[in-house]
Amino acid sequence: PYGSAYDMGAYEAALDVALSPDRSGSGMSPSTVVYTHTLTNTGGVADTYTLTAHSSRGWAVTLEPATPIVLAMGQSRTITASLSIPASVVSGTVDSLVVTATSASDPGVSASATDTTRSTLPRYQLTVTAPLPEADQAARAVGRDRFQAFVDQVGRQLAAGGRTLSRN
Repeated sequence: PYGSAYDMGAYEAALDVALSPDRSGSGMSPSTVVYTHTLTNTGGVADTYTLTAHSSRGWAVTLEPATPIVLAMGQSRTITASLSIPASVVSGTVDSLVVTATSASDPGVSASATDTTRSTLPRYQLTVTAPLPEADQAARAVGRDRFQAFVDQVGRQLAAGGRTLSRN
């Protein structure tokens, strides 16, 4: 019926774009979580796209490749979004990162992918051995010194922003 479809002229071609998939991930504070997406020109002609990103928590985001991106009809390109979880973020904090590709030919044509990131706690492991007899004061003193050295090392690593323990 008349008026029920888009009125496309003889020299017009449909513009369309797809950006997928939505992803989820996690990382410790501070760290960077990297997401990959596929940008596809699903329209009938070549088009140029700009990429933007918005973090719900205002965390820093880097997009690769730099925009603008030119794609032929049907062509795809891998896009990476690197989200930086800042220092001092509480474990369990969730961020929603929305990456959007917008057509330069028609800014009303766009596609988005959403990345959900959860911050996690660092993991430490401590092995405990059986207690020493009360009479063995020398062994107890060595054990106390070793335990204190371990606690000091953990403190230095955390203060320096470390996520793993190493011998210093």
